[in-house]
Amino acid sequence: MRCQPIMSERDPSRLLDWRSRLQPPWTLLPGRFCGVLLVGLATGILEAGCSHAPADHAAPVPIATSAAPGWVRSVRTAAYPEGRYLVGRGMAETTGSIVRDQKDADYQAFSEIANQILASIRSYTSVDKLEVTTDDRRSSISGSVTAAVRISSALTVSGLAIADRFFDTQQKVYYSLAILDLGVATAPLRDHLVSLKRSSDGASASARIACDEGDVPGCLADFKRAHRSALLFNEVLPYYRLLRPRARDLDSDLGEPLSPGAILLAVGDVISHLVVERAAGDSQPGLAGRPLRHALEARVVLRRAKDVPVRGVPVRFRFTQGVGRITEAAFTDPTGIARAAVDLLESSETRSYSIAATADLSATTDTTPGFADWNQAIGAQTAGAVFMVRPMRASTPLKVLILVDQDVASEIISREFTEAGLNSLSETDVSRARSQRARALLDEGDYQRLASEMST
Repeated sequence: MRCQPIMSERDPSRLLDWRSRLQPPWTLLPGRFCGVLLVGLATGILEAGCSHAPADHAAPVPIATSAAPGWVRSVRTAAYPEGRYLVGRGMAETTGSIVRDQKDADYQAFSEIANQILASIRSYTSVDKLEVTTDDRRSSISGSVTAAVRISSALTVSGLAIADRFFDTQQKVYYSLAILDLGVATAPLRDHLVSLKRSSDGASASARIACDEGDVPGCLADFKRAHRSALLFNEVLPYYRLLRPRARDLDSDLGEPLSPGAILLAVGDVISHLVVERAAGDSQPGLAGRPLRHALEARVVLRRAKDVPVRGVPVRFRFTQGVGRITEAAFTDPTGIARAAVDLLESSETRSYSIAATADLSATTDTTPGFADWNQAIGAQTAGAVFMVRPMRASTPLKVLILVDQDVASEIISREFTEAGLNSLSETDVSRARSQRARALLDEGDYQRLASEMST
């Protein structure tokens, strides 16, 4: 943003003559300039930006060149009592550029206030660096100047302002007086804390309602929001306590720090009662080289006094014994059922197959700093279910059918024949295998009837 030019750079001792020609004295056009005060912290970066001055200090601040005001000798004055204001004084020797020199004095004053803030929060963080940067586009020395201090990503303190300026014509030194009204500065912090507390409490209440209705994904999402708000509340609260005016007691509606641990306990209770059980498809017969006739059905419930079906939860299916092709993930429907089709049982050395079904809650994890405990709670193992498959040993006619089925590799059947000590296939066996009846029974997975009819 640009400042409105008021005067050119000149000898400040001539300002008195210029001032006497203005009516009323020192009525200047409002202006502004930018600056950034960055103080790196372990938890964040402290930075001062620019904005319009607050109402109490919105008017442009001229440079006085008469008698030195009291704050030049002692920065603490009755006008800005300790406990209600932080006060900083900046000094800069003249280099011939009014704009640059007064700008340096302003930022020295802002820096002094920032250092006072750092001193008060030192027990909560460690200082990395202190850096002052200015806006080279500034072209006026009399614009209203404000700054904001960013303590962390969740906390910004605004309201720093230049209250007065002085130029010592004998020593050729510029002075700036910066103030921070703690009542004005902490008001937004208080509002932010109240908002975070309401958010955490409200989200926790919504989470419990969602769990009672079987909406576990919604329940965990609400608990996650409550946890995040609690962490931010606890991050901001100590700074508010340090910066608030001494005359003000801590507001009763803010109370003590929130408890993310209590939220994690509630999450752990939900996960510990989340159960995956077999609903259908267990212990069905299966034959290597063929799909299972029926889909596996897993039911997810929240085990309470009365089981609550859980909807919208992803369930993972995987072989724990044997190998094959299977639907790896499915979401539960309103009745809590997730279905997975086994498209193929591949040949297994152990001739046994088992498939595990588990609820997958990984979508609710968070990589945000401070969420390690949350991720640990979410990662707790839920009770899963294991489906077993009864392997079938093919009779001679059934082996014929499998042999002529082009979906199955012939080497699998050849090994079956060799291990069983079977003779070579007759034309009658092949003819039966190619019949429409045999193909229909094979497609239906009705192996018992197939074996019976083909054996006659």
